[in-house]
Amino acid sequence: MTVFETKYTVKPAHIDELNHVNNVVYLQWIQDIAKEHWFKKSSSEMNNNYYWVVLSHHIDYKSSAILNDEITLKTYIKNSEGVTSTRIVEMYNSKTNKSYGNRIQFSN
Repeated sequence: MTVFETKYTVKPAHIDELNHVNNVVYLQWIQDIAKEHWFKKSSSEMNNNYYWVVLSHHIDYKSSAILNDEITLKTYIKNSEGVTSTRIVEMYNSKTNKSYGNRIQFSN
């Protein structure tokens, strides 16, 4: 299993009226890391012949990120069958290891 990792720092634009990162922002980060991982691992031929899309996702939110938190996202492919794969994304605070959404699973 190859793990791909990236980090984000929470900025004012990520914060909603509840003073924490909006759920849509989390979802965007998850999509961004998955897509970045796909393009890093896929060949030019694959990119010319196939499109990367999300078929479904499931997120259990564990806690809320706030302004200036540094978030680590890690992703890996749990399994794949044909052109469909199941991807896991783990998201946590880089300094405290507090989980924001652990084992976020989606198919692409």
